[in-house]
Amino acid sequence: MSDRIHVLLMAGGKGTRLWPKSRVSTPKQFISFQHQRSLIQQSVERLRGHPGFEDLYVVAPDEYLGMIKKQVPDIYPDHTIVEPTAQSTTACLGYSLLYLETMGAQDEDIVIVLPADSFVSDDHAFRECLRDAVRTARLTDGIVLVGVQPSYPATAYGYVMVADEDESRYRRVQAFVEKPDQAKALEYFSNGRYYWNAGIFAWKISTVWQLFRRHAPEFFETLIHLRQCMDSGDQQRVRDIYTKLPKVTFEYSLVEKASDLYMIPARFRWADLGNWTEVFKHFPPDVSLPNRVFELETSNCFVESERDLVSLFGVHDLIVIDTKDVLFVCHRDKVHDLKHFLSTMEREGFHSFL
Repeated sequence: MSDRIHVLLMAGGKGTRLWPKSRVSTPKQFISFQHQRSLIQQSVERLRGHPGFEDLYVVAPDEYLGMIKKQVPDIYPDHTIVEPTAQSTTACLGYSLLYLETMGAQDEDIVIVLPADSFVSDDHAFRECLRDAVRTARLTDGIVLVGVQPSYPATAYGYVMVADEDESRYRRVQAFVEKPDQAKALEYFSNGRYYWNAGIFAWKISTVWQLFRRHAPEFFETLIHLRQCMDSGDQQRVRDIYTKLPKVTFEYSLVEKASDLYMIPARFRWADLGNWTEVFKHFPPDVSLPNRVFELETSNCFVESERDLVSLFGVHDLIVIDTKDVLFVCHRDKVHDLKHFLSTMEREGFHSFL
């Protein structure tokens, strides 16, 4: 049995729901909140130097390579997996597994897949959950994910439903559930068997290849052809093949079809920071800089600014985001409509600010 673990830190997301701080050119994983380290820097530091997580890879399309080198310069160049072009998570995962094999990975090795742009409240508890996931993947030969007990009836997250029985540190997953409406979210929240899907997985390399063969055989055959082109150094052919792979998430194409699927309950607070309301919940106003924001007759506002002072008088429930070229003010009730707002801006000719 192999004891090797490879960590894939997925850093290819766009994060446009946090505009104007997150842009097409500088997505969510590369920005910081309340003057902390960026999300990708925090993700790397959460694992680097801790036993079992030394073989850490950052996975992203070529357009983000400069930001990766700038923000995490001590990641070895051969530990940055550069996608030929931005693609689906299934394609990205398959390509990453091929790359790991060129680096000597074996079928019995464990791969951990996790996003680079999430909020995690407790680094130690996070690492312990990952270790539990690795142990479970070795024990069961299954797909293991980390699920988060809902703290409120969220409609922005996908859910997993687990079986009634509690098998020590892990539970068997019975179903994946798409993002619910408010009524369903309330039902899931009160049920106790529904967890948020945090997008964190552990599995043996052999387990994933078996899923590809069984449930996506044409995809698998294309990946074999892709590997041959990688070995021959034909980068243009690699790009051409990769671009034409089906655009489908690996949860839908592979994970949901697995017969042995398990969940480790998270013992930490987590959020994907998908909108400014989520950021507001997890990054309260910076009390170390009390003169940066002055409020009078004001409540429940979130301010993100580099100015010496932002002053608010007689306003409530606002999101105020101030960057070097854009000032954005939004009522908290409208943050879920930001996509519509940005598409309207683009139609009106403001695409250079997106």
